[in-house]
Amino acid sequence: MFVLCQEKDGKKIESLRTDKICIASSESILESAALVKHSDAVISPDTSMVHIATAFNRKTVALYLDYSNAYEKINIIWGSNNLNAIQMSVDTKNKSVENDIKNIDNIDILNALQNILRGQFR
Repeated sequence: MFVLCQEKDGKKIESLRTDKICIASSESILESAALVKHSDAVISPDTSMVHIATAFNRKTVALYLDYSNAYEKINIIWGSNNLNAIQMSVDTKNKSVENDIKNIDNIDILNALQNILRGQFR
């Protein structure tokens, strides 16, 4: 498994490295695209990576902010249009959490990944 990050963030997630998880930083979109091409699945809040995953028909968990109250439904308009993707957004109902990607529960992301790897899409 690859964990792709910006070089400045590599040290923050170094603890994830194992014999089965490679922490990869890239200096260009083309390097990132090459890693996506050879991945089984992609989890990303970055729309460029989501669209690259779509181009390579990769299973994807796309993470978005909550735009449910916005005039422009950005997660719909700019969504990946990938039949192999699950879109998740921050649950800001009742204004209990800030509209920030970090507020998507990691367990929910893991469950979504397990579902797409099994071919089960919501």
